[in-house]
Amino acid sequence: MPEKPLNVFLTVDVEIWPQRWDLDPGNFSRYFDTYIIGKTASGGFGLPFQLGLLAEHGLKAVFFVEPLFAFEFGMQPLREIVSMIRGFGQEVQPHLHTEWVGKMTHSILPGRVGINMRQFSKDEQTFLIAKGLENLRSCGVEAPCAFRAGSFGANRDTLRAVAKNGLKIDSSYNLASQHGAFLEDELWQPGLFDGVKEFPVTVYGDILGRRKHAQINTTSYREFAHILQQAHARRWHSSVIFWHSAELLNESRSRRDPVAISRLEKLCRYLADRRTILETRWFSEMLSEDLPAFGTLGPLSPTPLDSIAKYGEQLVRKVFLS
Repeated sequence: MPEKPLNVFLTVDVEIWPQRWDLDPGNFSRYFDTYIIGKTASGGFGLPFQLGLLAEHGLKAVFFVEPLFAFEFGMQPLREIVSMIRGFGQEVQPHLHTEWVGKMTHSILPGRVGINMRQFSKDEQTFLIAKGLENLRSCGVEAPCAFRAGSFGANRDTLRAVAKNGLKIDSSYNLASQHGAFLEDELWQPGLFDGVKEFPVTVYGDILGRRKHAQINTTSYREFAHILQQAHARRWHSSVIFWHSAELLNESRSRRDPVAISRLEKLCRYLADRRTILETRWFSEMLSEDLPAFGTLGPLSPTPLDSIAKYGEQLVRKVFLS
């Protein structure tokens, strides 16, 4: 009997961040070029580049698209984002950054502000998710099924709001985030809560004893390879990796980040070469799949040399690329 592959979810948080929350419509094209196109003097490294790279290697990915910005800047740019992703045959799911609620010229929740979903009541969260879904559906996203809270800032009410909106899957739980561990027990593999399948972001422990999430910005290629091998060897159900639409640019978003680009390119090649044991999936494929029961689990752990090499890369990025 062939060995069961590890389900690998490549997830991309697609979002726009106006500089200093300058909401002047005249500057919006610059924000779009930076956070969506990834425009630099040496080329674009945002969604078109990332979608092309995934297509080149035949990999599936889930794009969590932030739709609340459209209440301020209109639906056309959101339609363009969704069309871009769907044009490459990839999956679009909702992702809410509630910072927009307090920044809109005409707020959809007047008088309410909050940088995380968990700062809103269950009814307010239900309303916000519904408004985000309304925008995405008007752009042609017919059957969304999964959700991710901005900054992983969810709580248990978020899951109830997700379920209330007919979504079956959430991926907001992140043990390495100050906002993302909102369940009583530590969750390392998918579980069912309040009728919602929670797929936690993969977290590992490094040489300094720190918990790190599996993100392009924080994880070296060697660490990715090791933790994926380890997860498969331990017969884990899945691994959730993430990055942002502008993550292949440097910290100031002024030029490309060759270290981050190299990490993503190598990770794509690695997954393509091992697709029989590391299978990229969409969350829509999980709707009818039962989740296995897991006992006590702990973090994955790359080798000390992997972590040392990563911190060397991070130093180079900090000194020469920021």
